[in-house]
Amino acid sequence: MLTQKQLKKILYYNQDTGFFVYKKDIYNLNKYLIAKQGDIAGGINNRGYIQISVKNKLYSAHRLAWLYVYGNFPKQEIDHINHIRNDNRIKNLRDVSHKVNMNNACKNGENKLEENIEEYRSKKLIDKILNKLEEERIKREDKICLENEKLYKRQVKFYQYW
Repeated sequence: MLTQKQLKKILYYNQDTGFFVYKKDIYNLNKYLIAKQGDIAGGINNRGYIQISVKNKLYSAHRLAWLYVYGNFPKQEIDHINHIRNDNRIKNLRDVSHKVNMNNACKNGENKLEENIEEYRSKKLIDKILNKLEEERIKREDKICLENEKLYKRQVKFYQYW
């Protein structure tokens, strides 16, 4: 079963927007790139819910949001308080019984995913995430370059004696 720790290694969840973003490039078993770092994860199923594949298993994004924030899957069902099935902001989700969830069901739930994506991108949250990941990558590369430079200088000194 997927754990919070495993999930956080693969995806970043923004509680203000409800979107998941890949932390690194994702490849399938045949080594084909299926998602790039910074891509918004998941797609909408035929019922209007966002689903995300993690470790070759399909999960509802609202259940993953619950796991990401609270450390465990919900004990019952997740209810979207505002009736919008793809609005996975944590403040819009609650763990309820099936009966309560059905009482809150809305027959005319809107699909505002496109608006949410534009708002998400306009706030440049993805850019902030990518910049942070890029800074971490650059720090690692700088460290490797520094180590390689030291090694090169030692080799030059060594060969100067020949």
